[in-house]
Amino acid sequence: MHFSFIFYSVQIVIIFLIKVLARLTLDIEWENIMPLDPDYEYSQDELDNHSDQMNLNNDAYWESRDYDERPDDWDEIVHNS
Repeated sequence: MHFSFIFYSVQIVIIFLIKVLARLTLDIEWENIMPLDPDYEYSQDELDNHSDQMNLNNDAYWESRDYDERPDDWDEIVHNS
């Protein structure tokens, strides 16, 4: 019984730490996103374009950063920068 309590407690701590790390990662990524102007009414096309340019899986992201398209090794480029 004592072992299962310790095991359960360790699981809770691990889950908490994962959530904290995920939150920090999201906060860092959100700081890098160019905010939209709240005083401007964007069209759906403009919003879609903005979304595409923020999506690592989308060619528009890479084209807006002077690539011809998303490179085959894009995940290595992202994780090594």
